[in-house]
Amino acid sequence: MYQPGQNLSYDEQVAKTNSRYTPLRQILRHKKYNGIQIWSLCESGTGYLANFVVRIPHSSWGVDDAMRTLLEDVQGKWHNVYCDNLITSVSMLRWSKERQINVAGTARTTRGFPTKLGRRHGVQLSKGEWDWLMTQDGICALAWRDSQVAQFMSNWHDPRDESTVLRRESGYAGRRRMSAPKLAADYNLYMGGVDQLDSLRGSCTCAVKSKKWWHCLLWWMLDSAMVNAYQVYKFEEERACRRPLTRVNFIFACVNELIKVEHLTADQSRLSTGPRKRARPEAGTECPALRPGSLDGDRTNCKNCWNRNGLRQTTKWCCLTCNASLCVACMYEWHHERLDDQ
Repeated sequence: MYQPGQNLSYDEQVAKTNSRYTPLRQILRHKKYNGIQIWSLCESGTGYLANFVVRIPHSSWGVDDAMRTLLEDVQGKWHNVYCDNLITSVSMLRWSKERQINVAGTARTTRGFPTKLGRRHGVQLSKGEWDWLMTQDGICALAWRDSQVAQFMSNWHDPRDESTVLRRESGYAGRRRMSAPKLAADYNLYMGGVDQLDSLRGSCTCAVKSKKWWHCLLWWMLDSAMVNAYQVYKFEEERACRRPLTRVNFIFACVNELIKVEHLTADQSRLSTGPRKRARPEAGTECPALRPGSLDGDRTNCKNCWNRNGLRQTTKWCCLTCNASLCVACMYEWHHERLDDQ
């Protein structure tokens, strides 16, 4: 029904947890919080999660192994995959090119980026200029002078291709266009797929605090599944020339479908949404005389608000005849408007 587009991004995510008893929790010094480390492959522009893998700490299965595992599902289709400098290496670029996968991203000198194009050489360039080297098998290394020197590597870009990016400069209102290599412009445009998934998950999440370590991984998967479900729904509605629901309304529609009242037992019906009935339909109507008065002591919940609408509304008033604590606005309704069973 739906297939991810040509441009994908690969990056790290964290399912936040502080439980000390989880075998998957890691202390991530480069992050603001600790948790379960997840490597994700997402579609750029939508945040659609194509695949993910959970990394087990203190194992021989490293970062390169995680990326190879995820890229096996997209090999042979010439997808463009963008990653950061922790993953980009010469060996990874050659491995992916053999499997017909285009990979590009920022690079480190410790991962195969040539020292001739390092930051010392890049400082000599003017802002907007770049220099590059290329191997005989098509692995490109490029240094571009932005506000600082940015280092890139790719197995499919032509370093001579030119594009533009928007940058702010002191003394000018707004942003101005600056010359940049197409490799850098594509990276800025398509790298944010995983970050977009994080943003969508956090904007409307089902996560709650829990002491069980595996709950955080379950919440993460449910939120990601809802992001994917909305993308598939939106794709189908637009293909049928219909206007799709907003994402929030779509999530509420899914939740209401999962907790239908007719699917609940009699003991669970009290958890359903909507107006509530009081336990005895005749309660209050048997009161011979309405005598409003004030309660002695602390305020209590209004019986009419709680039993009929499921709202907690405190009051200091009551009926002195039937001893029912009621709001002033609920006095007449409680005593004169009977609710019959259906």
